[in-house]
This record gives sequence, C-alpha cells and structure tokens, in this order.
Amino acid sequence: MKKHLTWLAWAFFLVLIPAVLIASFNFNYQAPLAKLLAYDLGIIAFVLWVEIAWIKLKPHWVEKTIGVDTLYKVISFLGVIALLGAGLHQMIAESASTLIKTTGIVAWLLALVIAIYGLIALATKIPSRKVKLNRVIKAVVNILAILVVALIWIHVNVIPAIASIRPFMITFNIYAIFAFGCQLFGWYRKRH
Repeated sequence: MKKHLTWLAWAFFLVLIPAVLIASFNFNYQAPLAKLLAYDLGIIAFVLWVEIAWIKLKPHWVEKTIGVDTLYKVISFLGVIALLGAGLHQMIAESASTLIKTTGIVAWLLALVIAIYGLIALATKIPSRKVKLNRVIKAVVNILAILVVALIWIHVNVIPAIASIRPFMITFNIYAIFAFGCQLFGWYRKRH
C-alpha cells in the first residue's frame, strides 16, 4: 500500500501540477495545435524547474521514500527533460521580439550549464580536499537556477498575448513565486 501511495504522489507531482498550468493556458489561448504544443513544451519545462527547486529542499517524505542518491538522480533526470522541452519549445515557437528570444535562449543556456554540472556531479565524486571549491560551484549553480526561473518569468511576462491571459498569469506567477521561495529558503537554510 505504501508503495502505491508513493507512486500516486509522484504521478500527482509530475502530471497534475504541470497539467494545471497547461490547462489554464490552453483553455484561454486560441492558436493552432502546433503553436499550443510549442507553448506547452515551454510550460512543462518551467514546471519541471519549479519542481526541481522544491525537490532540492529534500522534503523528508521524499528523502525517506527514495533515498538521497535517487533524489539527485531524479533532479538530474527532470533537469534533462526540462532542457529538452525548452529546446523543442525554442525550435517550434516563433517570436519577433528580441527580448523574448534573448531571455529564452539565455535561460536555456544557463539550464544547460546546470544540467552539465549535475551530470558531472552524479558521475564523479569530488575529493574532500576540494570541498571549498565544491561549495563555490554549488553556490554558483544555485544562483544560475534562480536566474533561469527569473529569465523565464520575464520571458513569459513580455509576451503581450500571453501576459493578457489572467488565469494563466495568476497560476504562472504563483508557480514562479513558489520556485523563488524554495530557492531562497534552501539558500537561507544552508546558511543557518
């Protein structure tokens, strides 16, 4: 029974949370299916980054059910999926605005750097004598993660047709605030 509850919790986490944001967008935005798909891929990538911010806090029930090693593998897996979703979003979506393109591309490149770091960290063990360097790298990666969410927030808010969809923007901003909150709380918790 406990295993079924764990699977149910992960299904909720990975399917329902993105579905809420996608539904609030798709029900309020009229566009051809290909364009909706492009936006949905971007939404999924954003939600996965929000979920990664929460998982990085290592909630007790998650850590207890899957273990720390698996937790880091889940974070890396979600990061790679988010990166692929964002990459496809960039390839399919069309934008005439330089600001929209630039914020999207820079956020994707920063996420790529984070993903590469995550995969290297999973594949190698950093010797204890390099702990100080490891702390600095982790701090930089955490700052990059905050920048990714901030750039995505700007990216979405400067698209007039999307920024005018009130139900989507309210939900999107709640998710963004949650991601910032998780990242800042994680930073604060490590300092105290």
